[in-house]
Amino acid sequence: MKKLILSWLLFHANTYSSSKCFYAIKNKILEKYGRYFSDDVQFLEGKKCRCCGGSGIYVGYTWYSKRYEDCCRYCIDGWYHLPTYVILKKYQFGKYTFHQPYKSVPFKNPIPHAPLIEGYIEHKSTKYGSLAKDILYLLYDRTELGRGWYLKWYNPKYWINNLYHLFTRRLNSIPVRRVREKFKKKPEYKPLQPYTPCNDDDLPF
Repeated sequence: MKKLILSWLLFHANTYSSSKCFYAIKNKILEKYGRYFSDDVQFLEGKKCRCCGGSGIYVGYTWYSKRYEDCCRYCIDGWYHLPTYVILKKYQFGKYTFHQPYKSVPFKNPIPHAPLIEGYIEHKSTKYGSLAKDILYLLYDRTELGRGWYLKWYNPKYWINNLYHLFTRRLNSIPVRRVREKFKKKPEYKPLQPYTPCNDDDLPF
């Protein structure tokens, strides 16, 4: 039962969050409860450098409009990001399949025989994504909870975060501070003294 609930939470949270903290929780759960069964290879296209146009040679001009060329310091042979193969471990957890990045292989090196995934893996967000993410944070890493306050507090997917924010911050929580500011006695308005112009004859020197 525990694995069934955890796998459901992890599946929905995986469609919503992509932070480093969440991936640390995901890896921890998969290594403990998941079943590794194969590998996939993900191909990430490189990005050409915009500064040199992908040539690797920077073209500039001096103060006297003299053209010069130099090695581009913003890229490697014209590549801002090199094309890369990423080895992904596949885990079976419950009725869901998850991927876990294992290592990167340079584009020039031969890749192992495995199914190829081109580009990034896109997850369609579900309506339970935010709620599942907050439950996992509550169980494994509470430092990510209660950092802020969601204005749509009546939405169930924000209840865990907002309640944790109230219980931990208490009088310093955002809604309490707003109420205190609303009923705080405002300082009395003091009108400015009227301006009296002076002439040169009024000066003491």
